[in-house]
Amino acid sequence: MKNTKFPSGVRRTLIFVLTCLFAVPSSFAGGGEFTGQFDTALVVNPEETERVVFKPVSRERAKDAGTFDDDTHFTTAQLFDPLTGQASLLVVLVEEASEDPVLFVDRDDDNRISAAEKVELRNPENPYLWEATVMLPTRGGFFASCPIRIQYFERIQTEKMTDGE
Repeated sequence: MKNTKFPSGVRRTLIFVLTCLFAVPSSFAGGGEFTGQFDTALVVNPEETERVVFKPVSRERAKDAGTFDDDTHFTTAQLFDPLTGQASLLVVLVEEASEDPVLFVDRDDDNRISAAEKVELRNPENPYLWEATVMLPTRGGFFASCPIRIQYFERIQTEKMTDGE
């Protein structure tokens, strides 16, 4: 039998190829099996923000949302709906003098505000910043709901706003 020596470059290549051949089958072990669980909850991207100005509205807009004091301040806006890609999500902000502000979000897209659509705003650290995450139900698909993060800066007025806004 003849003893042949491989040049060093060929030997390294041969060792690399043989190592890869033994490693590849182990990565396909289990075939189509999947270990883990697919999470159907989407997560809010805090870097995607839009600035929305709420405009005053009459108390009639929230007449089905409950009873409020006479000095209650009502404002409304259309938020960007990620499900439709349009600013079509009706939101009413209710501010009572002795209470925390409350949002009503038209989640069922019937263009009416009801008591069931109430969203509590939290004020964790900053006395002028209120936050909430609204979960919009999706229709079909992999995900059960789509979150919208809302931040409300209380009593902030820009130079373009009038005194009544």
